[in-house]
Amino acid sequence: MISTVFLILFKKVFKQKTIIFKLLFEIFSVILTVNIVYYASKSFNFSSVVEMRNSVTVFTFLLIGEVALVLPMSLAERWINIFISLKNQQFYQTLIGIGISPYRYIFSQVMIDLLFPFIRIIFILIGASVYVPFSLNPISFLYFFSLEVVAMAIFLLMAMIATFCYLKFNRGVGFFYTFQTVSSIIGGAYFPTSVFPDAIKSLSSCLPQTQVLTIARQIFNSVSVGYMGPLIIGGWVLFLMGIVVLLNTYLMGNLKKNARYF
Repeated sequence: MISTVFLILFKKVFKQKTIIFKLLFEIFSVILTVNIVYYASKSFNFSSVVEMRNSVTVFTFLLIGEVALVLPMSLAERWINIFISLKNQQFYQTLIGIGISPYRYIFSQVMIDLLFPFIRIIFILIGASVYVPFSLNPISFLYFFSLEVVAMAIFLLMAMIATFCYLKFNRGVGFFYTFQTVSSIIGGAYFPTSVFPDAIKSLSSCLPQTQVLTIARQIFNSVSVGYMGPLIIGGWVLFLMGIVVLLNTYLMGNLKKNARYF
């Protein structure tokens, strides 16, 4: 989030898309992110908050809120952008007409663009250990990135639903971004969910963003993960997958019957 803001501010400076410029920006964003999170953590006191139990430090709370949703959201945003570009250029229909899966094509493009966010997260976590000692070992990394894979699947499925709506109605993408922003806030990306009214807390506990953030914080604080969080996340995967299959079957059937796409 922090690096994204500064990327927008320094857009003209980093117009050159060379590897060196991208690498310099990633190093800059890592140093900036870790420092902002560290000094921000000095300004808060969560000692009376439920999420701060089990030795969860403020620094770790804010740090995980900063990095846990980066990969899933980067994947979803890139998927939507490529999809819209293909559709507007009529290339989406061309791929269908010649028997090439547009989703396989988009996915291959998306995965290439995830390299820098992935590297950024690793260096942020390593850099954070300089400020505050926390669980930073191969097992923690394995659990965290396994969680990221599941989170990426959820965000990808939601992005696909948004693109199906765009394919059918030429709208729906704006709702996706609004939903992600609101869900991240009430899911505890920036502050504990316990500060919300009971109604919002009940809603928050059902969101996949909340569970991803909660489990990630437990991983890096060596706290055992209960069964409820993974159960909710698994339920979201199955639910969203069912919607995607139904929409894909309906829309692809209509597209293939339309002669103008061939």
